[in-house]
Amino acid sequence: MEEEKTVLLSPAESEAPQTDTPPVSLPEASAAPAASPEAQPAADEVLRLEQEVTALRQERLRRLMLEEAKSGLEERGIAAGFAPFLLGDDPADTRRRLEQFEREYHRALRAQLAPYLGGGEPRDFSVTHSSRRRPGIRKLS
Repeated sequence: MEEEKTVLLSPAESEAPQTDTPPVSLPEASAAPAASPEAQPAADEVLRLEQEVTALRQERLRRLMLEEAKSGLEERGIAAGFAPFLLGDDPADTRRRLEQFEREYHRALRAQLAPYLGGGEPRDFSVTHSSRRRPGIRKLS
């Protein structure tokens, strides 16, 4: 029996010499061989499961953004029922829509209340109320 000798080459020696023939490409290991009839249903199942996982991730992200929108509206004193209308493509878009909605909501609210407020801002009447005792009323003990 002959023993095989393993020779280690340095990186400079391992390069193939330059020739006029084009290099031969080997098929990749990840390339699937001809699909057998049994492999096709398994591949379809894997594809279906990947799509299901993607759909579940999107639904989870949507729910998280919905909760964020609801809490943002509640913090601002606006009804949380508007939250589904504010959902964007991603969390940053949802926050941008929430801020824009808040501005527009308050602008519309001020416009609706202006006729009732006499065109001005509401006043604080507690300042004009006097806490001094009136001369004709005494506390009976």
